[in-house]
Amino acid sequence: MLMKELTVSDAIRFANHDYLNHLQLLKMNLELGQLDAVKDLIEQYTVNVRMFSQLQTLNSPKLLHFLQTCKWRYPAFTLQLMSHVTEQLQLAYDEPLVEYLEKTVLHYAQHAKATDQLELTIDIVVTQQVKQLFVCVEGMSSIKPFTLHETENIHVDIEEASHECLSYRLTWQ
Repeated sequence: MLMKELTVSDAIRFANHDYLNHLQLLKMNLELGQLDAVKDLIEQYTVNVRMFSQLQTLNSPKLLHFLQTCKWRYPAFTLQLMSHVTEQLQLAYDEPLVEYLEKTVLHYAQHAKATDQLELTIDIVVTQQVKQLFVCVEGMSSIKPFTLHETENIHVDIEEASHECLSYRLTWQ
């Protein structure tokens, strides 16, 4: 991996910080009498926890670590994560997929301006029929697109590569 690993202490500190932020947001909405907003937030948090629980099915330690810690290690990005996982990822794909993600995120994080509002969308689908990872980076201003190269086992389909957006799909067997 290209980025320094988080320690357990770092992860706990970040998780506690996020937890307190969630509680403060709920408290604020309760004090304002915004019960629908509270319900929506609780649903959002529940969906997120279920998704990470479902991602455990991948049995892919490096990819799971990346997905769980991405927003902490790369705070310049707003992360939108989606998944549909019904079976394990073959371990041989674990590290190569993370390398694609790390290199992509690092490229845009290093070249972003302070005014850029970077959005990272990751959608992973691992079922018996479909094995793909969709990545989209948006919100940058005039950053040269990152160049991706296929490997023997991973096919890269670039959907858009401009100075404002990069989106690609990785597929494998």
